[in-house]
Amino acid sequence: MVDGATLYPPGHFPNRPYFILGSVTTDNEDHVAKAVKEHGADAALVYTDVRYRTGTVAIAGPGALWYVPLHGSKVNAQLIKFK
Repeated sequence: MVDGATLYPPGHFPNRPYFILGSVTTDNEDHVAKAVKEHGADAALVYTDVRYRTGTVAIAGPGALWYVPLHGSKVNAQLIKFK
């Protein structure tokens, strides 16, 4: 559960009948949970949860230089309603 909404991870499905209301693509699971509530769905079936590299930031200090990778994420889910 995320923020009171049930999110089924990829490959897991509810054991009761349901129908799909629609789908949502966003950048995190919190926004999927918000979509579940806003659309009156009972749960969401997450089918992809991908994290990808978007770039790098170089940080320098006295005698030191290091790089910090930047990441983005993409979550795709089906909003479902139980029968």
